Amino acid sequence: TTLPQVLFRDSYTPANFGTNVQTNQLLIRPLIPRIPPRSFLPFAQLIRPTFQLVTVPSARGGARTEFGDLPVFDIAVLPWPDRQKTGLLIGVGPTFVFPTATSKSAGQGAWQAGPAVGAIYTAIPG
Repeated sequence: TTLPQVLFRDSYTPANFGTNVQTNQLLIRPLIPRIPPRSFLPFAQLIRPTFQLVTVPSARGGARTEFGDLPVFDIAVLPWPDRQKTGLLIGVGPTFVFPTATSKSAGQGAWQAGPAVGAIYTAIPG
């Protein structure tokens, strides 16, 4: 995609098992495309951080709202195979999770890194 996008997702739970505490998770996911010549790299790049705002149960029986960890992936869209002939787009890159949670219950508290792979097939007629 060449158009920046923002996804908002809210997951509300009115009651958890064994308690009446309400929990909630709000995710904000911007998708930032970097297309040549506006990119430092000679190919298309998609960057997507995920900002998390979570409401977690507290020890006193209530709930509190905290910031969660920050996952980020950076996908480079490969120039092969030729998408005009195959309809296939493949992207690879790194994914990171930064321990930005404001409490242990809102995040994992660990630096994380790994691979990210994505593919899309666009040659379906219709």
